[in-house]
Amino acid sequence: MGSKMIKDCCETKNSSSSINISSEVSRKFLQEDDEPVSVTPASFSKFLSNSKLSLNFATNYIHLTSGLPIELPVILSFDCALPAGRLGCDLVIIIDLSNNISEQWLDEIKKCLAYTLNELTEYDRMSIVTYNSFVKKQCGLVKTNLAGKTKLDMIIKKFICSGSAEIVDGVRLALKVLKHRIYVNNIASVMLFAASQDPNPCSVLDRAKISLDEYRDLEFSFTSIGLGLIHDSELLNFYSLTGNYYSVNDIRSLSLQFPDICKSVLTGKIHNIQLTFSATSSLPVEFPKIFEHPKSVEFGKSLAIVFLLSIKNGSCDFNEKVQITAKISHKFECFECSGTIDVYGSRWIIEEIEIDEGVMLDYFKEKMIGILFQLLDNDYNTAKKMLENAINETRSSWMQNSQGFSLLVSEVINLQGEINEENDWNHSNRTKVFAFIRKYWGKHILYESTR
Repeated sequence: MGSKMIKDCCETKNSSSSINISSEVSRKFLQEDDEPVSVTPASFSKFLSNSKLSLNFATNYIHLTSGLPIELPVILSFDCALPAGRLGCDLVIIIDLSNNISEQWLDEIKKCLAYTLNELTEYDRMSIVTYNSFVKKQCGLVKTNLAGKTKLDMIIKKFICSGSAEIVDGVRLALKVLKHRIYVNNIASVMLFAASQDPNPCSVLDRAKISLDEYRDLEFSFTSIGLGLIHDSELLNFYSLTGNYYSVNDIRSLSLQFPDICKSVLTGKIHNIQLTFSATSSLPVEFPKIFEHPKSVEFGKSLAIVFLLSIKNGSCDFNEKVQITAKISHKFECFECSGTIDVYGSRWIIEEIEIDEGVMLDYFKEKMIGILFQLLDNDYNTAKKMLENAINETRSSWMQNSQGFSLLVSEVINLQGEINEENDWNHSNRTKVFAFIRKYWGKHILYESTR
């Protein structure tokens, strides 16, 4: 199995990128303070050559003993290397200024913002959106040179807290800032500081889904920082499903955790990952299912994508190598890799099949995550029964003696127990489901289980 880089097949946005302005309102919004920035072309040749793409099959060969097709789990692993230097970032920070933010919390938030300003360079831009009973864009994307940092620091020092917390509208405005940029930096990140519940908690998740759907084509990373004990952990988990969510209950912990949080925010991600699969074989080969997966991956992290390979018997005595080619493309480049697997007809008498435990664990994990996503769209009793059936089906697997498999089942059973204890499909239960999905979705479970 090998991987190679395909050059000149993806186009990178640069600072000359522009958008169509469809209304006078949009034009005014754009012209306020979207400051120009020089987008330094990164030297991606070295960075991309260190990225790895590989295919791993669940078994070492396929033995077709009947006319029925066999569906084999396969893992496509994409290890995304870190660039040689940090890329320029368009950062929008959303800050809760409701009356749930005490003076002490506000002081800590200001310290975090000062730390962030110190980390930013003239190749970055920063915007601030605040929300309480009203939502306000304190400034558009300001270039963080000395003059820009001075401007931002003056804005931060004037923060005052009062009123309720219109979280969803605050996030929507932040995404609008990114959507309607005249100049586009290499990466974009959103960081949310939130300590409050939305004033309309019954509809907040539905409204959040609608607002994110408006900007589904926008490339950005989302980091949520929940402050104190009453922040909306379900909502923040949802916003950060493909990002990071940090729960900071103690005021003193924020300044200790923030350097690592800030580093992750500014490092960013590769977004809108596109996949294609093809097969070279005289046998009928299909790809009946590609499991839902994150469409982005952090620089320096890995993405595991599970799909099923279906091969149908051609005759009884054949022996053939089937080659599978997978391609990943994104904003900066494209990669492809290939892998082969031997396929034997029913007349062949061959040694025992070897199972790749890691592939099978990721397969069962992604099946379970698919069920968990479905739970969120059903009433409590239906969801409870769906989870029970999924656990029973998983526990009956022939992998029940695997240590990693036992860990996965144990975590799901613990989740089931916590859901059953509440006896209701409430805020706490949904938060636990989102947290489980965020922990494992698109990740290799053998790696996660050792953390």
